[in-house]
Amino acid sequence: MAVARSAVAWIGAIAFASSLCMGAEIQHLPEENTAGHRHDEQVVFDIAPQPLVMALRAYSETTGIAVLVDDAQTVGRNSPGVTGRFDVTAALRRLLEGTGLTPSYASNDAFTLVPDPKSSGPASAETAQVATGTVDIGAAYAARLQASIEAALCRTERTRPGRFRLALQLWIDASGRVRRTELLNSAGSDDLDGRIVAIMNGLDVGVPPAELPEPLTILLLPRAPDAPYDCRRATQGTNHGADA
Repeated sequence: MAVARSAVAWIGAIAFASSLCMGAEIQHLPEENTAGHRHDEQVVFDIAPQPLVMALRAYSETTGIAVLVDDAQTVGRNSPGVTGRFDVTAALRRLLEGTGLTPSYASNDAFTLVPDPKSSGPASAETAQVATGTVDIGAAYAARLQASIEAALCRTERTRPGRFRLALQLWIDASGRVRRTELLNSAGSDDLDGRIVAIMNGLDVGVPPAELPEPLTILLLPRAPDAPYDCRRATQGTNHGADA
């Protein structure tokens, strides 16, 4: 399996964190994914037909593009998979065929899934029912959450994103601060685990939408040693920089 290039991805194999973004306008695919592959770059995919949740995880790890969706969207849905050389746009289109879902991009390297207005089959009807029963986290908040986490981890060299694989759960209060953090596995040492928890607890990630589902489960993905995560991009526009 290819090494993931995205620092933060919401992956359903553990638990999808974000919810359906019904109010967001479906955007055109950006020309470039600065954290991973260019969107017009040809990439070799080997994703077999399987439950959609697992197919999305494989896609995220292959491309470095973060998937921000609610688990309710994927229940009972299967992906036909995608095998061969495609650009990431075409590959995702094939991966979602027959699911009644289409991507809505929250940033250059992250997307949510929304009902496909072009789909008139049963899958589309089922998706509409799911949409009315889930909380709208919104693409803008999903992007803010990701950016806040990446910038916070970039404050120290030891916790720089992309150096470890870690699943964690966050509870966020009404003011937008993380009030509780739980690690679902170790980042590699007790010291590093403690540093990450200390950074997350109290972190301002922005005022969340009403009825935000809790906890949010997040998977931090590793990067190849020769392609370290660019903390200058993560901290741009913030007051925090990465320590040497």
